[in-house]
Amino acid sequence: MKENLIKRSITGCFLAVGAVVWMFIGSVYLTSTFGDKPQWSAYTFMVINTLLFSWAMYEIVKLRKALKWSIWIKALIFIMGLILLWMPVGDETFGPYIYNNKWFQFWITLIIYIFFILLLVAIRFSVKNFSTNDLVFVLFWTFYLVFVFKGLNFLMLQSQDARQLGWPTLSYIWIIVLSSDIGAYFGGSLWGKKPLAPKISPKKTWEGAFSGFVVSVVLSTVLVALLLELGNYNPLPIYQGPHGKLPVYIAYIGISCILSFISQVGDLLFSYLKRNHEVKDFSNVFPGHGGLLDRLDGFSLVVLVTYFLTFLLMTGIY
Repeated sequence: MKENLIKRSITGCFLAVGAVVWMFIGSVYLTSTFGDKPQWSAYTFMVINTLLFSWAMYEIVKLRKALKWSIWIKALIFIMGLILLWMPVGDETFGPYIYNNKWFQFWITLIIYIFFILLLVAIRFSVKNFSTNDLVFVLFWTFYLVFVFKGLNFLMLQSQDARQLGWPTLSYIWIIVLSSDIGAYFGGSLWGKKPLAPKISPKKTWEGAFSGFVVSVVLSTVLVALLLELGNYNPLPIYQGPHGKLPVYIAYIGISCILSFISQVGDLLFSYLKRNHEVKDFSNVFPGHGGLLDRLDGFSLVVLVTYFLTFLLMTGIY
């Protein structure tokens, strides 16, 4: 156990450094240090995310290795995912050139999405070891990961008028997820008695989940206060109205509660996925930590929800 703890700690340090470098590269795009929105920053950030997305897709496809899909089916799934990842959803205005020009329309994207769905349906009825369950599995997880990494690109690179996201937004998300995990671990270790979902994750308890929830909401609210009061950074497009800052803080507390809950749901979702495929980890790329998806479980779902939430806020529904 001691050797495993040391291994996890060393790997965790490398992961933390990598995450800081990754965020720094993306944050350069919306700062004036290296010029006005340098394209190299946006492209580098998106290329890194493309590599991470590719590895995440590999771990997903690897779960179905017992089915022995042919190489051309696997290649098609990867190509489909990469095209959808880099294709604008519609009239998007953030990031590098491919995204900040009004050259792509939503109906074109919709046609390409439908084309890939129909292509997989055709494979379902022409390949013996590709069932309806496989079809749903591939479509769900491909679209899920595509929009998670689209969300990361959007949340880091989006800037519209005075509504700028970037590193404060991702820092806010990281605090919610990490503090939820750490709070749940220590709370479960100290007070955990009632199993939360014994068939999915036997070690998780209601006491741990509640501890993680409280710690996550408190620390994320403290971070928001520091960002707003000391640096005038706003993680989400929630702006002060005529009633002062109190409604803003109330809104952030409510959003933190939702995202903390979502983080734990994401953790259980990926635990269920692993248990359903009878694997302990998605891969062993990170010694002591498992695979990339083992590190992106709750984080990915929080990113996805935050992506759609901020998109709605910035398009005027808020």
